[in-house]
Amino acid sequence: MPRLHFPGQMGLFQYENPLKERIGTEWFKALPNQPGVYLMWDQDDRLLYVGKAKDLKARLMSYQRARPNDAPRKVIRLIHRVRKITYELCESEEAALLRENALLREHQPPFNVQNTRPEWYAYVGLEADLHHITLAVEESVDEHPEFEYFGAFKGRAFLQRRLQAVMRWLWFIQHPDSTFVDFPTEFTRENGTQSFTIELIDTPVYPRSRRWDFLLTQYFRGTAQSFQVRCMDYLSLAKDAFVRGILSQDLERLMEFYQFGPYRIHRLKRHFNLTDNTIPREKLDDYIVSFRQQFQTIV
Repeated sequence: MPRLHFPGQMGLFQYENPLKERIGTEWFKALPNQPGVYLMWDQDDRLLYVGKAKDLKARLMSYQRARPNDAPRKVIRLIHRVRKITYELCESEEAALLRENALLREHQPPFNVQNTRPEWYAYVGLEADLHHITLAVEESVDEHPEFEYFGAFKGRAFLQRRLQAVMRWLWFIQHPDSTFVDFPTEFTRENGTQSFTIELIDTPVYPRSRRWDFLLTQYFRGTAQSFQVRCMDYLSLAKDAFVRGILSQDLERLMEFYQFGPYRIHRLKRHFNLTDNTIPREKLDDYIVSFRQQFQTIV
């Protein structure tokens, strides 16, 4: 019968970490103090977990010392299933992060959470002038040469909700007396492309720096937040309290999307000296990982 141990209570028997017997203390002592990734396997050679470490020896020794009173339950469950541990040395902690990222995407181990599920990536296409604005969501940048593309952006629901906020605001600016039921709610779908078009009616001839097409271009390039600032100037025109509440929430969504979407892409392109207007979706995660690691190193 297995020994029972309840966290927070004194056990009747001394807890023995199973890794000592299964892997061996000498194996842990011989580990290098170098960056790398480690892989934990079960008795059927199924990969359970992938991790990275700046110091492999220090990190893996922490598993050997794990006890129910001071380690998360998930870690205790993991070490009780582990029968084998392998590792790969890397040149640096950044290289270990990139290798971990690749292994997670390839194997999707059950004890990992982040970066293991297939993600949906897309680009935003913008085609606009003084009289209309068209926004499209596409999985490549080759479909419509008339569009300027931005991205790649990660997460289907995240991106669609933010573009719906853009759509509602552009509609409201043209129709400030509308009730919420009048607002457009759906993209049109054609040949795998989702898009919407807003006709700009009775548009004053503003200087280019105040035109909606120019402001949206800056917004999606991640170079200015003037689009949201101008939207705020129109919020007082909403006479219906419900419409005003929805538009206020949409402003928050636009500001959040700017930080974690266009502005992040802009920073990545500038940091890595990327000349293309977009970042390929298959490279986005690695650029994000490298940027975070380099920024943390500087700080």
